[in-house]
Formats: sequence, structure tokens, C-alpha cells
Amino acid sequence: MICNGDARLCDRKYSDVVFVGTHNSYALDGAGGLPGLANAASNQFINVPAQLGMGIRFLQSQTHVKDDSLHVCHTSCDLYDGGSLEDYLKSVSAFLNDDANKNEVVTLLITNPENYPIEKWADIFKAASLDSLVYNPSSVPGTRADWPTMRELISANTRVVVLMDYNADTTKVPWILPEFDLMWESKFDEVDASFPCGVDRVNGDAGPKLGMSLINHYLDSEFLGILIPDRNAAPTTNSVDSIAAQVNNCAALGEAFKVTHVLLDWADKGQAIEAGRKLNGLE
Repeated sequence: MICNGDARLCDRKYSDVVFVGTHNSYALDGAGGLPGLANAASNQFINVPAQLGMGIRFLQSQTHVKDDSLHVCHTSCDLYDGGSLEDYLKSVSAFLNDDANKNEVVTLLITNPENYPIEKWADIFKAASLDSLVYNPSSVPGTRADWPTMRELISANTRVVVLMDYNADTTKVPWILPEFDLMWESKFDEVDASFPCGVDRVNGDAGPKLGMSLINHYLDSEFLGILIPDRNAAPTTNSVDSIAAQVNNCAALGEAFKVTHVLLDWADKGQAIEAGRKLNGLE
């Protein structure tokens, strides 16, 4: 069996695989934003199908309510509207349901800043034909050892791990997992290109205790007092050396700070896939 492109990943637990992914994966350059602001509010040069096609298996999206439905929007739908969450998820579903991709495991990290009813989230996943593919544990994993292997996820055809930053409720929808009960995140909107490592967001000591983490490895620059994604630095920021350096900064804090998820802007620039392979010990 081949799992996410390499047989050596199959018998690793999900929690022992490093996933390199896309920050604001829907926020395509020059699309969906106010005239003159599209560039400032975008984070990727290529769309979600192209990201998946290049090997990205971790997609982050920010959602906001528009006309009583969920859209993937950056900060607000007035600033950048990437379309409906349902359409976004359908693009993921189309990839996973393609016979060529039946051995691929994808992680979705979604935000719920406006506390949109969790049951309605489930309805949207169902409408996008993703509900049947989600990893649905009997309880939220309590340790890193509680996660299934990649082989087990693929064999069970539960190939979508869904994480939500805030307002998840596993008593109502058990497969939308509370991110910060499972991992910690580093600082976002970083302007220091050396990317120091530290815990920025977590629920108590849950993340370090579980040994899973997400580093936000994307660089911003300041323009007229506003932080915007630094697209010009992307080839350097997304190099193997830069990504590995931040991972090593975190590793120096101890085993509990092992990096398992990495988010990038402009992921097609630089060496995102090569970095993922190196961090997974595949080359």
C-alpha cells in the first residue's frame, strides 16, 4: 500500500506524520477581494485543486457567515469572499473520490469565529459528499498513541481529519475535533524571518501533553501600518532550510513540542513538498 505518496508512512500513526499545508487555502491571488485589496487579502497563487494536485494534504480555511450561510472569507466577506464553504468542500471531495486518490489522507482545519451552529456544519459536509469520508472516533484522542495509523484511516475510508479552532462540540458532531484540545499553535502573522518557536494558542496544556502542534510558517510584512502576506519572500520562507529551522527551534523545547502540522502562504513557491518529505524522514 502507498499512503500519501509513500509506503513508509502507512504504519505511522496520523499523529506521527508531518503535514505541510496551506494557510487560507481558498484565498486566491487576485480573486474574491475588493478592487485594489485582493492582493493584500490573498494568501495563495494556486487554487485548492492545484494545491492538492501538487501534493498538499493539509488545508486551512477561515469562515464567516454571509446571507445565513458559511463562506470562506478572509477577515470578512466584504474584504475577501472565496465563495461558499460547500463549494470549497466539494473541490476537496472531488479530489478524494477520484480513483487515483483513494490512498490519500487530507486534514481540514476550519475556523468558526461566529459560532455557526455545529449541526449546520455537518449538513454542509453532507451536501459536499464529505461526511462519509471523515475520521469519526468514538472519543477525542487523549494521547498521540490513540490515533489510528495512516493505513487504518485509508482501509476504513475515513480519510478526512477535521479540526476546528473554536466552538466545536463533539457531543453533537463527534467528528469535528477541537483543535486546541489536540495540539498547540505557534504565533501567526510573524514578521521575524527567523521564526522563533513558542506556544501561542492552546487549551491548557493539552497540546504539549499530546505532542502535536502546528507552526504558522508564513511571513508578513508591514505596509501603511497593516500586516500583509510577504509574497516576495515566499521562495525563501518556503525553502526546506527555513521550514526545517523553525521545526528545529520547536524540537529544542522537548519531545512534547514535536511539530506535526505546518502552514504556508504561497505554497507553490519554494519547497513545500520537499520540506514535508524531509520532515517525515523520507529523504
